[in-house]
Amino acid sequence: LTQIATFPGLPDNPQFPNDTHPAVLRGARCGGNVIIAPFDYQDGAPFPAGLRFIQNLAATAASPVPAGLTDVCPPPRQRLMICGRADVDPAVFLPADRDLQVVEGCAPDALVQALMITRNAVDIDGPALAAYVRQGGRVITELGMSAAVYSAIFNTPVQGGQRRGLCRDNAMPAIQRAPEDRLWRQVDFEPTADTGCGDDMAGWPGITALGGWTAQSVSLARRRLGAGVVWLLEADWQDGQATLTDASRALMGHLITGEPTAGLSLPGAHRDLLLRHAEAGGFETCAIAEYGAALPRAMIRAACDRDVLLLGCRRAGRATLTLGGMGRRDTVLDGGQHNGVRFYATPGAWGLASLGLALDLAPCDVAVGAGGERMCWHLNNDRLTPGFRCGSTLVDDASFERVILHRRGAVIPR
Repeated sequence: LTQIATFPGLPDNPQFPNDTHPAVLRGARCGGNVIIAPFDYQDGAPFPAGLRFIQNLAATAASPVPAGLTDVCPPPRQRLMICGRADVDPAVFLPADRDLQVVEGCAPDALVQALMITRNAVDIDGPALAAYVRQGGRVITELGMSAAVYSAIFNTPVQGGQRRGLCRDNAMPAIQRAPEDRLWRQVDFEPTADTGCGDDMAGWPGITALGGWTAQSVSLARRRLGAGVVWLLEADWQDGQATLTDASRALMGHLITGEPTAGLSLPGAHRDLLLRHAEAGGFETCAIAEYGAALPRAMIRAACDRDVLLLGCRRAGRATLTLGGMGRRDTVLDGGQHNGVRFYATPGAWGLASLGLALDLAPCDVAVGAGGERMCWHLNNDRLTPGFRCGSTLVDDASFERVILHRRGAVIPR
């Protein structure tokens, strides 16, 4: 921490006014600012200079970290550790843009993102694993191992219940439990008849039951410990069968990486969205085209390949989107309703409107009502062509731009 301001203390101090006490300290951690200002400024600024001081603190906290500060950040977790034999390459579970080195072992350190314990693991050191989890580690179990791992880490003996399921490798439960849980706000629940198999965990103390083979059983559960988490998963995910679904692969990826995380999620067709707010929320610009230009959607599909897309429009070069809407990539590209937005893609138009608004496609949306909540781009042979609207403004030239951003993760409903 660097001291950037002092104060002379209180009048009853013998050294007043020649004493110097730290007033404002500044540091950096993992690319963000740390500002320590021990004042009771939250009570309200009593004079204009005090208000300016508070505003300066906020601006400093939101600004880029200056080059002169030492950024204190723990090393990134770069490894995925497998404890026990696995017939599947665990890398198949990772998100496309997340690269972890797969290593074997049962003693994870601070560089291990997640420890995956398979059914034939024999070296389970409960206290060591508990220490790893407390420091932010993740443990993921497999068929028949959850009881032993739970008992070792939490020092509480439990036993698995009735064995259930079809042993088709899928981690995705047949039945969703706790649908309001953050997991299911970050991962789409897509059940399959080809369920994985394992031992029922119903009734174990301290767990959050997230899914099961039936409404009363538990095949997927979570228990937190310190800064980390133990994912209790009774499914035969390590066999490598062809029955593994994309939904189960995505679920496993989330359990391993913790992604998606707290990416920006704004419902509905959103007006006046600052690009820096979108970028701070994990979005990156992947395509820009003038309203007067042509652009194949194939290029957009290739460049904008992350989980969430944000379609927006703006006056050329502005730092604020006049209108934007975000949703799952497939819905944004192909049409449908998601996150309070109606996305549509026809042979002649690609656009969005607030959910509940009627469209008048000719071929773009020419409806007048709530015009500020509508955006439409002309299409021809799956290519963007000049026009048509950015909110209430009709435009077909370089004065406005189409802007597309993408990020990892999911849209979390508000």
